[in-house]
Amino acid sequence: MEIIFEIIFGLLQVLGELLIQIVFEGLFELGIRTVRTPFRRDRVLDPDLAGIGYVILGALAGAISLWLVPTLLISAGWLRIVNLVITPLAAGAAMGALGA
Repeated sequence: MEIIFEIIFGLLQVLGELLIQIVFEGLFELGIRTVRTPFRRDRVLDPDLAGIGYVILGALAGAISLWLVPTLLISAGWLRIVNLVITPLAAGAAMGALGA
């Protein structure tokens, strides 16, 4: 019986983290577009430079999330691995769908 509750709560935690990532990535993307719009000159950003910037900003967002919630939300080791693989892919797919 305990394993069923652990699976259910683990999946709810993964879905909750996915929802939080989608909301914050959407708000962040909106903020970036708002800030850079006045400075745009109809030229495309260098994708490598943009990628580095997104990695740095993602690391900062991760540091802030660790500061806010320093304990692990998912206790089972296998659910953490699933979360590490599935959540970024699902959040990226959701952001791609919103962008399209």
